[in-house]
Amino acid sequence: MISKVAARTLLGASALSAPYALVQSQQQAVHNQPASDAPVLVENVQVVQRAKPSIYDRPSAPVTLTQTTSELEEHIGSARRAVQGVLADAQAKVQGVVDRWIGLEKAVSQKASELHDPTEPLTPAAFYIAVAGLSGSILARNRSILLRLTLPPTLLVLASSQLLPHTTANVGNYLSSLEAAHAPEVHARRLEVQEQVCEALREARRFAKDAGEKVEGSVGKAAREVQGATGLRLGFEEGKGRKVEASEVAIAPPQPEEAKKVEEVRPEEPVRAV
Repeated sequence: MISKVAARTLLGASALSAPYALVQSQQQAVHNQPASDAPVLVENVQVVQRAKPSIYDRPSAPVTLTQTTSELEEHIGSARRAVQGVLADAQAKVQGVVDRWIGLEKAVSQKASELHDPTEPLTPAAFYIAVAGLSGSILARNRSILLRLTLPPTLLVLASSQLLPHTTANVGNYLSSLEAAHAPEVHARRLEVQEQVCEALREARRFAKDAGEKVEGSVGKAAREVQGATGLRLGFEEGKGRKVEASEVAIAPPQPEEAKKVEEVRPEEPVRAV
């Protein structure tokens, strides 16, 4: 019995002392090897020699900042960008309209200076032309719609052709060129109508001239007959039919016999007392 207990004790002691003896043998083997910086592996046991600690602080790891936004901020930002875009578009459109208006104003002023004849003053003539147009509007105020539409521009054109003939001709030529460029059919039709109207006016003037000459000849002939019968000078010259002023009309001088009779009838002068 005692021998069994002693045997177990010896086996336990040998079991406990075996790992210690193994570690001692391994450490002895490590000490016997030459010194080096490389780690030494001995049966899955790593022994690393510690380096000398540095006197400087270890560099800190880089810090990376990440911007994070909330959902409300994203909505506000998108709305602000949309409003800025709409305002920028509106400003660009307004600026475009202003630029086009300025360009149109410059073009109109330049074209007006080109159409105006420098020899014709604008200061009184333009005022009179405007008065003529307003007079047409006043005269046609209570008339028909056709007269109200046609009378003011007719008077305006007539006054302009009388006061600014060259400028009116330049404006008419410019409008005719625009009509020919944009509406050639209307331009051709208008020229035909204009030619017919001009031909009718020429015929009317020729007829009026012939009628006047005939009437003038008849009146001159009658005046000559009356003048030959009475001896009075009437308002027409012989052979020309020209009207003579009233101051030129005179009575024919009396005959010698009539002058003698007038002298006989003349009263005697009173005798002055001495």
